[in-house]
Amino acid sequence: TATVALLDNLTSTLYIANVGDSPAILYDGAIKELSRNHFPVKDEKKRIKKLGGVIYGGRVGGKLAITRSLGDLDLKWKGDAHLPGPSGRSEIESIDLTRYMVSPLPYVAIRTLKSKPMQFLIIAADGIIGTSALQAKEAVKIVKKELGAGRSAKQAADALLEYARIVPKNRDDKSVIIIVFGDTQLSQSHLARHYELRENVSAGDVNYFNYDDYLKNPTLR
Repeated sequence: TATVALLDNLTSTLYIANVGDSPAILYDGAIKELSRNHFPVKDEKKRIKKLGGVIYGGRVGGKLAITRSLGDLDLKWKGDAHLPGPSGRSEIESIDLTRYMVSPLPYVAIRTLKSKPMQFLIIAADGIIGTSALQAKEAVKIVKKELGAGRSAKQAADALLEYARIVPKNRDDKSVIIIVFGDTQLSQSHLARHYELRENVSAGDVNYFNYDDYLKNPTLR
């Protein structure tokens, strides 16, 4: 299972990609679930059966509770069919990922962040937010309370972990990341300086100028 977040600071665009059941929850005045739980039900169940897979006990092959992941190679293909072993770029590009029963293809959500008094993202394991743990609205309530009291994102994450630990029969893995968004846009002075730098880079060097380098290297500002 994997959940990845990427923020384009120039456009305030947030990208979330996930496989499995580790949720990403955005709070910006409202609760927005930006991930999808990949369980063997409905469309996912149909997809796996169409590929020759079996589901019993609510698990793929009777083993795995999720239908999408980066690993679990023994459940990617039916029976003795072997996984392709790409040795070069062309072979990698030719792999049809839609043929994998336990798929590595993620659900992707894209949101543009707006200026809000309180805005944060929770990325958690299913032992924090999940069917046998806290619900999304409960987790958001806890984080709001902690941040509203002037505590840090780390302190809010610690509080969330403690609450999840006392949920009865919750034996799932517990880890969480909380990201608090401030003004997601660059200041006008930084933005102007960024464009000035781009204009001053010679044609021969323009391909080497990277915006990430600009953010990391104070001497470029």
